[in-house]
Amino acid sequence: MKKSKIKFIKQEKNWTSKDGKEFKKVSVTFENGDNYGFSTPAPDSFAYAVGDSISYEVTSEKYKSAKALGKAEFDYKKPMSTNDSIIRQVAFKGAIELASRGVINIKDIGEFTNEFNNILK
Repeated sequence: MKKSKIKFIKQEKNWTSKDGKEFKKVSVTFENGDNYGFSTPAPDSFAYAVGDSISYEVTSEKYKSAKALGKAEFDYKKPMSTNDSIIRQVAFKGAIELASRGVINIKDIGEFTNEFNNILK
């Protein structure tokens, strides 16, 4: 079993099992660097959102698939330092400016904030 925070969720193509059941598939990128596909029976959707910390079990390393086990509880994490907080705010402001100019989609602000934050550190 693994635990991590969801960093990015991408909707993938739906698929149908051999017995005719339809499934929705999402690709999930985690804060720990893992990236796995999760399938849920249609019409249900993936029950978690970006920022949620979940427990999951890898069902196939070959096919990069996993099964969500529920929300995860983590130990206390030290708060961000003042310098890191300022860097994060600058990165967020840069992503907002790109979105306001139409250079990136508003849905991509979080991803660009993380990229800018990594560059500025």
